[in-house]
Amino acid sequence: MAIDQTNAKIYYQCSQNGNCGGIQDNSDGTQTRLRFGPKVGSTRFTADAPLVIDPTNPSVLYIGGNVLDRAADRGATFTQISPSDPNDLPGPPPAEQEQDPVYANTYATISAIAPAAANPDPNGYVSTIYVGTDTPATCGRPPTPARPGRSKPGCPSPGVNSITVDPANANRAWVAFSGFRAGDDGSLLYETSNGGATWTSVSGILPNAPIEDVVFDRASNAIYVSTDLGVFWAHVPPAGGGHAPPSTPQWFRVGAGLPATPDMDLKINGSDTKLLAGTFGRGLWEVTLPTAKHG
Repeated sequence: MAIDQTNAKIYYQCSQNGNCGGIQDNSDGTQTRLRFGPKVGSTRFTADAPLVIDPTNPSVLYIGGNVLDRAADRGATFTQISPSDPNDLPGPPPAEQEQDPVYANTYATISAIAPAAANPDPNGYVSTIYVGTDTPATCGRPPTPARPGRSKPGCPSPGVNSITVDPANANRAWVAFSGFRAGDDGSLLYETSNGGATWTSVSGILPNAPIEDVVFDRASNAIYVSTDLGVFWAHVPPAGGGHAPPSTPQWFRVGAGLPATPDMDLKINGSDTKLLAGTFGRGLWEVTLPTAKHG
C-alpha cells in the first residue's frame, strides 16, 4: 500500500510481481480506479516489488523491477529513469531460478526505493533516489546504482530489505541488508552521511536477526528497525553541516507486548506519536513512540 500524503482518499495497492493500481474514494461513496500503464523498462519484478510516492509531488510514482520506472501522472504513463542496460541495477538473474509459476523470474530486481525529500529537482521530482536490490551490492555507492558482486572489506554482500533517508538531508540515509536467503542471520544496518560515498555499520548490539524495515523519525532524531526478533530504536545525533562519520547508537527494545514473531513493516503516523508494526502472522500493532521516555 502507498497512500497519497496530501489526500488520504487516493491510495495505491500492489499484488505479486508488480501488479499495481490506484483507487480514489469519491465524495458520493463511489470509487474511481487509477489504472497503471505498462512499466516500460522492467521485464521482471520481485514478489513484493516496491512502489513509492515522491515525497515532494504526490502525482509522481516510482516502481522497481529490474530497472527503475517513474510516472508523473499517478501511474498512467511510466518512463524508465535508471540506466538503459537492464542489468545495470541488480545484475543478471542467477543461474538457478525459482520454478514456481507464480514466483519464477523474480530475482535480480529492485527491492527498495527511497526518494530523498531535500533539494527537489526543478521539474518537480526528487533529485536524489536511493535504490537497493536483492543482489550483492558494493559499499562505495550501493544504492544508485548498485553494482553486483564487487563487495569491499567490511561491506555487506546480501540484498537490501529497506532504505530510509533523512528528509532534511539527502546525503544521510540508512540501509538494512539481509542475508537470510544465503543463510546469514546477522543484523546488517549501515548509515551514510555523504550520499553513499562511504557506509558505516550502526548495528551495534542489535540481536542477530534479519532487519526487515528501517524508518527515521526526524522529529526526535531516532531510527527504528523491525527484525525477526522484535522492534528496536535508537537516538542518532542530528546531522551537522559536515560529513562526520556515523557513531554506533545505543539500542532499546520497542513495545514489550509485541509478539515474538518477525516484524515486517514499520510506519510512523503523521503526528509523530505512534509506531505501527506489521507482523508476520500476528496482525498489525500500534505502540506509542518511546522517544519521550528516553529524552
